[in-house]
Order: sequence, then C-alpha cells, then structure tokens
Amino acid sequence: MARIKEGPTISGIRGSVAGATFSSGRYGAYLRQKVSPTQPGTGRQNAQRLILTKWSQAWRNLEPEVMAAWQAWAANHPIVDVFGNAQVLAGNAAFVKVQAFVETIGKAELALPPTDPVTVQPGMESMEYDGATGVMTITLTEAATGSDVYAVFSTQGLSPGRAFVSSAFRYSGAPLALTPFTSLVLTPTDVNPLLIAANGQKVGCMLIRCTSQGWMIDKAQASCIAATPGP
Repeated sequence: MARIKEGPTISGIRGSVAGATFSSGRYGAYLRQKVSPTQPGTGRQNAQRLILTKWSQAWRNLEPEVMAAWQAWAANHPIVDVFGNAQVLAGNAAFVKVQAFVETIGKAELALPPTDPVTVQPGMESMEYDGATGVMTITLTEAATGSDVYAVFSTQGLSPGRAFVSSAFRYSGAPLALTPFTSLVLTPTDVNPLLIAANGQKVGCMLIRCTSQGWMIDKAQASCIAATPGP
C-alpha cells in the first residue's frame, strides 16, 4: 500500500482509477489495490435494484408541485461527500434516495418529503457479535423509547486486521424493542444469509438513526471481534 503526501496542488483524492483506489485513514492518504465488490445476484440484491428502478420511474408520474417540494427539500438537505463537503442532490435523486431507503427498512412510502426530527434518539455506545449464534447486540448510550427508529447495516466476517470495511456494509435489519430499551438485538443472517461471521473474525456495524417516517438522521460506525460470551 503506497502512502500519499498531499501538497498545495492536491488536498485530497478519493475514488478509483484503473486498478488503484485512493483513500484516507488515520495516518493520512494512501493508495491501495482496487477491490471490486462481489455481485452474487442474491434475492436481496435483485430486490434492491427493483426498488431503485420503481422509484426512479415513479418520479416521472409526480405532480409538478410535488416535484417542486422535493427539489426544495433537496436544496435544504445536502449530502456529505467523501471529502466532507456538502453536495446538493437534484430533486429526482433525493426522491429516489429517500423513498428507496424508507422502503428498504420497511416504512411506508412518503407522499411528501420527510420532516426534520424534533428530538434525536440515543446513539451507539458499543456492539458485540456472537459467532456461535450470529446474534448482534448494539448497546445504546442511554435508554431509548419504543417510537425511536433505527436501521442497521453490518458486514460479514472479515480478517481481524482489515481496516477498510465501508464497502462491505449490507442492510441487516431495523430492530424493534420494548420501551424503554438500552440495546438493539438482531441476527443479520435473518435479512441477508451472507452476513455470517465466525468467532475470531472482525464484524463492522453501522447504526443509522431515523426519523419516525424512516429517513436517516445520522449514522455511526463500530466494529468488534466476534466472540461467544463466557458463562
């Protein structure tokens, strides 16, 4: 892996060129071999593609005033790119992005753009993964309520030394719990059979806090080594 020292003409590089990928970590920018994501053609993957296609087509059937509402929402809710810069999506891109995510986590489609949250639920403090049972437990910073909405993305079992895990995240579920609760418990393989890990492997987790309508507020990442708790 080659290291890169940024200078006055280049302050950051991201993305891939040919067989090389530019990225950044704790010790600065670096260049690594491009690893193409696997395309297993699973039922889950094909279903996600159908969701994106459906909402892309649905945009063309919206009334002009609804399109204008989505365009206005997109202008006021920029996304953050890999450099940490705010980027404003086009109205149709924002519509597809929001509706596809909402459907993925099992919430009802939105007739209009989502409203901003009044309060934000507790975030993630830590996570554990039991390699014997496949159960993932996410501990929250404080007690949440039954109305709080979360979505979880996780990885399959990885080498313990692997640092780059973002490309391996797959949807793992939107766990529900009684109120009040301080942890979320789920089994990722219930959603995606590829998300399996054995004891000793590294597992990455991304917890997304969502509004009551299902749109993401923010996200946090953590990782752990799969291990079965002792008696």
